[in-house]
Amino acid sequence: MLSTLAVAAGIAIENARLYEETRYRRQWLVANGDIVAGLLSGADEHGVLETIVGHAVRIRSLQMEGLLDTEVPGALADDVVAVLGEALSNVARHARADAADVALRVRDRRLTLTVEDDGVGIGAGGRRSGLRNLAERARRAGGGMSVEAPAEGGTRLAWWAPLRG
Repeated sequence: MLSTLAVAAGIAIENARLYEETRYRRQWLVANGDIVAGLLSGADEHGVLETIVGHAVRIRSLQMEGLLDTEVPGALADDVVAVLGEALSNVARHARADAADVALRVRDRRLTLTVEDDGVGIGAGGRRSGLRNLAERARRAGGGMSVEAPAEGGTRLAWWAPLRG
């Protein structure tokens, strides 16, 4: 009886958490209709929209180029969504940026994700576990990653992987 009650309480807590998360995301969607319209004009079967919605970052521009819906295999799409989530999370938490630009391109049998912000740039030191995870994902996919501080300020993260097959 006690274990059944504990399981029911756990389910109730998870449902409450999911309700709050969904409510927040709906509010964000209403406030950022241009992004939604841009993504919905192309296929979003891999959840790029869901990833962007989960982060409190103003996306100044979103560019999607190439045959993303047909050329990018599911496993690589999952990696890109995770990379985008981490990159936007870093912008939101560390960059003190006003906005970010996101580009996702398929060109010459290569998928490239670029996230560039107008924040304070990447500082020396500090934890880099998230960036190490992104680099490891790129390595496993046969690609690479770079993080740089452009002369005009901010941070630019580029993540790429070959399209196999």
